[in-house]
Amino acid sequence: MSLPCRVCGTPTCQRDGQGRACEKTCAEDEIARELLGAGQALIADERIPTPARVLQGELATAGGPR
Repeated sequence: MSLPCRVCGTPTCQRDGQGRACEKTCAEDEIARELLGAGQALIADERIPTPARVLQGELATAGGPR
C-alpha cells in the first residue's frame, strides 16, 4: 500500500525501521545528516585533542591541557 513519504511526501511502499512510510533516499539523507552532526559535535568537543595537539604533546586531561 502506497503512503506519502514522511519526509518528502512522495507516495512510496517503502518503510523505515519504525514502520513509517519513507523513501530510501530520504532515509539515507537523514542518516547522513545524523552522522555529519555527530562528527561535527566531536570536532567541536574541546576535550578531544586534535591530531596537532597530540603531536605537540598537549593531551587533554581532567585538569586541562598540560
